[in-house]
Amino acid sequence: MNPADPNNNQQPQAPVSNAQATPQPAAPTSAPAAPPQAPAASMQSPQQSQTAPMGIPSDTIETPAPSPMQTASIQQPTNAVPQQNFAQPANPQPAVASPPPPTRKLPLKIIIIIAVVFLLVFIAVIAMSILTGGNSAPAEQQVYSPESTPLAGPAEHTVEEYPDYNGIEVDENTVSFNKVDESFRINYLGKIYHEQDTESYGPREVFPETADDYTWYGLVDTPDDVIGTPELFSFKAPPTYRSFIFIMRWDRSDGEKYEMYRFHDNQVTKLTDFTKDRAFYVPILDNFSLGGNFVSINIFSCPTCTYEEPEILLYHIPSGETRNIGRVSYFSWGDDDNAYEYREYKEGVDPANVPIRKNEFFVESTTILNP
Repeated sequence: MNPADPNNNQQPQAPVSNAQATPQPAAPTSAPAAPPQAPAASMQSPQQSQTAPMGIPSDTIETPAPSPMQTASIQQPTNAVPQQNFAQPANPQPAVASPPPPTRKLPLKIIIIIAVVFLLVFIAVIAMSILTGGNSAPAEQQVYSPESTPLAGPAEHTVEEYPDYNGIEVDENTVSFNKVDESFRINYLGKIYHEQDTESYGPREVFPETADDYTWYGLVDTPDDVIGTPELFSFKAPPTYRSFIFIMRWDRSDGEKYEMYRFHDNQVTKLTDFTKDRAFYVPILDNFSLGGNFVSINIFSCPTCTYEEPEILLYHIPSGETRNIGRVSYFSWGDDDNAYEYREYKEGVDPANVPIRKNEFFVESTTILNP
């Protein structure tokens, strides 16, 4: 009951919550939505809701000033929810649960790089295991003991022995040979050579583990009257690999000389020599015939003149008979051991325009093949 009301009419008082009496919390940083609109009827002041008593003019009724409590009730609708947190949006949306904090994950690129690194490390470990043969023993455990006998060659190679060969004693000036893995090799002046490749003009120098790991058999010694630097000039084996021919270059007191030797059937034989008594005199082995009874020899005008077209000397090994067919731009042995074909060299003429001649060593032939 309001004592200031002359009519003693009880007016409904809106409850005042503690939230309305206390300062409102600060609004969030984001712009707050407008407060919900109360119905129009609930927003009328107490003065407007009063009606004059019957028989009394309404303008003669003194409207008392609203109390602070009433003022507070006018500012808030009667059905308003106490504002405990912050203003509600104009169009309330259903509450959405906050997502959990994101879990830190490695980027896909980094994962791929890590996987590749692990794979490479794994491959490297496997490769090292294969290369070392799984032998992890210390190096000092692999040294031969004083009682052990060194092998004629490393265990991974096949070394052929020649117990029936009565070769000369080997020293630093001796031309010696052995046969490893079905291939002949020559050792001279501390260098080891393989036979020259096809269409090459000199033997190939190789670098094995050490020359002392193999047994070497003496062939010839360096002549005492050599005044220049001697060298193994040419070296080649026939297809059968049961023999080989080599040519030594000696600068002797009586002039430059090239001596050609053959090893066959546990014997070494001097076949012929070449001296500087004609325009073309420097021999380099070319090829053997299919049967191995013939060898073709390139003859050049000087030791470094391999750029020019050579003469071809055919040599019959069993008899020592020779035939010089002159300068050629092409030569090849035929399917028969005795047959061969070639193109004559003609200065200033394209070799493709020169016909191919086919011949046999012991039979003269005039057969000319069209190019």
